[in-house]
Amino acid sequence: MHSQALLKRASKCGGVLSLKNLKMGLDSLDQHPFAAPAAAGCTSLIIHLLRECSALKALKEGRQLHEHAIRIGLNRKRLIANLVMHMYGKCGSVHDARRVFDLMPKRDVVSWTTMIAIYAEVGSGKLAFDLFGKMWNEGVLPNKVTFLSILSAFVHPSDLAQGKAVHALIADSPYKSDVVIENALIHMYGKCGSLKDAHLVFDEMLDRDVVSWNAIIAACSRNNAGGQALELFVRMLEDGLAPTKVTFLNLLDACISISSLEHGKLMHACISGCGLASDLALANALINMYGKCGSPEHARFVFEKMLERDVVSWTSMISVCAQHGLHKEAIKLFEEMQTKGVKPNRVTVLSVLGACASPAALAQGKLFHQYLVRNGFNYDSAVGNALINMYAKCGSLEDACSLFKKLAKRDVVSWNTLIAMYNQHGHADAALEAFRKMQSIGVLPDKITLLSLFEACASLAALEEGTSIHASFFDKQQLKLDSTMATALLNMYGKCGSLEDSRCIFNSLAERDVVSWNSMIVTYAQHGYGLLGLQLFSMMQDGYLEPDNITFIAVLSACSHSGLVQEGIHYFASMKMYHKFIPTMRHYGCMVDLFCRAGELGEAECVITNMPFEPDAAIRMMLLSACRLHGDVERGNRAALNLLELDPKNGAPYLVMSNLYAAAGLWDKVAKLSELMIAENVDRQSGCSIVYVKNKKHVFVVRDSFHPQKKAIYAEVERLSRLTKQAGYVPDLNLELHNTEEEQKEKLLLSHSEKLAIAFALISTPSKTTIRIIKNLRVCGDCHSFLKVLSKIVGREVVIRDASRFHHFKDGLCSCGDYW
Repeated sequence: MHSQALLKRASKCGGVLSLKNLKMGLDSLDQHPFAAPAAAGCTSLIIHLLRECSALKALKEGRQLHEHAIRIGLNRKRLIANLVMHMYGKCGSVHDARRVFDLMPKRDVVSWTTMIAIYAEVGSGKLAFDLFGKMWNEGVLPNKVTFLSILSAFVHPSDLAQGKAVHALIADSPYKSDVVIENALIHMYGKCGSLKDAHLVFDEMLDRDVVSWNAIIAACSRNNAGGQALELFVRMLEDGLAPTKVTFLNLLDACISISSLEHGKLMHACISGCGLASDLALANALINMYGKCGSPEHARFVFEKMLERDVVSWTSMISVCAQHGLHKEAIKLFEEMQTKGVKPNRVTVLSVLGACASPAALAQGKLFHQYLVRNGFNYDSAVGNALINMYAKCGSLEDACSLFKKLAKRDVVSWNTLIAMYNQHGHADAALEAFRKMQSIGVLPDKITLLSLFEACASLAALEEGTSIHASFFDKQQLKLDSTMATALLNMYGKCGSLEDSRCIFNSLAERDVVSWNSMIVTYAQHGYGLLGLQLFSMMQDGYLEPDNITFIAVLSACSHSGLVQEGIHYFASMKMYHKFIPTMRHYGCMVDLFCRAGELGEAECVITNMPFEPDAAIRMMLLSACRLHGDVERGNRAALNLLELDPKNGAPYLVMSNLYAAAGLWDKVAKLSELMIAENVDRQSGCSIVYVKNKKHVFVVRDSFHPQKKAIYAEVERLSRLTKQAGYVPDLNLELHNTEEEQKEKLLLSHSEKLAIAFALISTPSKTTIRIIKNLRVCGDCHSFLKVLSKIVGREVVIRDASRFHHFKDGLCSCGDYW
């Protein structure tokens, strides 16, 4: 086909050729290898074909055209070179585009702008800015398109400085009041997270069009200022501008950012009033908005009313069901989608897997996994990770681990999913081991990894490992410590027993949100410094930061751990009266704990009886444990019966009641309980103490005989027993609840897991270092007395985290003030 005929056909097709015709055009060029003098005859055809290659993203054919242009010398023409560069950019070959740019003997503003636009399109903001700087230094003045291209390259908060630099140049250019440029500036500031600068540009505009309003509304929505976006919408209407589809898409995002169902409904009404209810993109956005704002019913209503549905519609509705735990409905929708002939995409698959991520949906999840395999679905790492997450959330760790091993490529998300799974199921040791393997193969952790690692270290009270991770990634690699990460670190140090480190992190925060204040108050409470926690709460209020539900849990815990009964009653009342919070189960639990610790068991029982909902097992267990501590057999019997109705196989009530009967000398009841536990096959929870030495975990149980250093440990226990007795320690034989002779009771007391762990730590660590121990049960009164005396003798601080709180033993005293 001759060049003129080809151009004529393209004209008839609206200027767009098919790939077939494009290849025919290339054949025509190959059959007529123009000599250099005659090259002008085919210039128009090459220009047109280059544009078609760009439109069709036909890289192979584009390369052929480029080679042909080189053969006949047309590549030296700046117009052709610019088009070749543009073609490579559109086809995704940035390297080839840059090579063409670098080889150009002379570049005009179009050349520079084209290359800048290519970098912007692929998200290389830094390279675009560097090139823009070189252009400026070479004396090539940017035009309007150049400024629009470079502004579009800045899409992240880290690009803000460059964006401001370009803005300064625009302010000294002829385009400073150009509405299109000003709109681009608003978009840029919105994407870079500077809402203040976006408002400044908008407020100083002499003329605003609908794009200007859409840009500032989008900036507000993107930067969690949904309320401002809605206010701007009202101003836009007052200025007489009609909203567009883009306006409403941004406003629906604004409703999501403030979780406002009512405003979402209002926007829905406005969309209908403007005659846009049938628009597919808006209907899909409405489904998403209703789902995010907590109304799957309204989302389903929109979905059912749609005259046309695409894959996004079905996926959005499936995602809404997944968000609200409606896994059966999600699976049913997926099946219905297939019967309608709509092919699922990657997002659909991820949404269905999200819907199956709960124990109740394991069967559906396995069936869907089989569907993926059966249909040859080429799932990438994201789908593989979602499958692992689904099995993990369903409680099927074996399936999750098996799938992880089969992944062809394990990225950081794969490892994060595995680490999070181990944390969720109480295998923090395995989480840290997975991290070590991840490091050994060179996969760099991200923020999510580090958050999970700090959670694992907190669970294990693995201070050395947590400190090491903190130093490695924040001190050495200088990662940014944002509010979320700082709060996780604060919690980790607090749960590892290092109150000073928690306080240091908190004090270093430039800005503190309610979560960081809550975390520090809880940390003070756990360590027995309730008054400091309450002082912090007052400081928080003085800073005009409104407390939330969690704040009051922290405050009530601080009162509970420090015996501040009247203060606890006051804060519980003020929470309802002044802050208008409705107390949850956890708030009532704090009040029960407050009265139980203070020995006011009648008040505690009264709170339980008058709660507006059925108390859970944890609250009833608080009362039972307090009955054991204060020897209240009658009330203990009632609490135990209520507990066993909730969970007949739970061994804790049997164990506590056995100890309560033993303390009261009711040995016949102890024997009957023991027989009943055997008959009912009830699990007994064994007490254990854990200590870390050189990052290695050592676990001790009562009368432990398995540790390789047991002889040295028991010898040290004997030595410590003699020293503490000389210093005034008297074994409390009443706390050894076995029906044996006193001498045997004393031996049993000496073999408690806390004492064995302390003895091992003393012979295994340098003098003066702090000893940190985790106890899975409440520390016993005899060990508490023993450790107070011991801390003075050995000149060391001993920190114990038991099931209830932290104890800091130092110089013969405990931080709990003997109140725990």
